[in-house]
Amino acid sequence: MNKRSILVVDDDKSIRDYLSAFLTSCGFTVDCAATGADALKRVATGSTPSIILLDILLPGMDGLDVLKSLKEAHHAIPIIILSGIGQIKTVVEAMQMGASDYLT
Repeated sequence: MNKRSILVVDDDKSIRDYLSAFLTSCGFTVDCAATGADALKRVATGSTPSIILLDILLPGMDGLDVLKSLKEAHHAIPIIILSGIGQIKTVVEAMQMGASDYLT
């Protein structure tokens, strides 16, 4: 991906579609993934975004597991955690694991 690319990882299609449309209208190239495994596969195959928006609640592998895997392999990619829940423990854990920010 190019310098202004964003990978949106969320299992909710309406959120993926909304963020994709909005971010595209702002001039970004946007790719989307519905699962953590799909996101890891895309990044591993050379589709390296300039930033990742990552949902915390995903089917199968949760967002914290995905965050950990991404940070181990691609520590320089900023990752912003997205979630409908704002549990302090989860926020602290995500930030300690290397998330750039956490948005509820």
